[in-house]
Amino acid sequence: MEEYSCEITKADNGFILKWKEEIDEETSKNCYEVFEEKYYFSEDIFVDKELVGVEEEKVAFTDLVYGLAKHFNIPYEKYGDKNLRISWDKKGHKID
Repeated sequence: MEEYSCEITKADNGFILKWKEEIDEETSKNCYEVFEEKYYFSEDIFVDKELVGVEEEKVAFTDLVYGLAKHFNIPYEKYGDKNLRISWDKKGHKID
């Protein structure tokens, strides 16, 4: 089984996902993906309507989780009914 690992760092304006990719048995390179905070004011054709009006940090975190799924090869299935979906539209409860 192939082993994957990564590191997540919180930045001032989002999150940074870091990992190493092996070029060959002796060489590897450091890779980074940045998930920046952003705010969507209106529904745009390229924006998930679930993210319109959501706080900037939560949008960056949502993008990070989807990025992690991609990094760990958890696929999105176009016609599947068991895909990852993150929603920020419900009231929560305090966890002690």
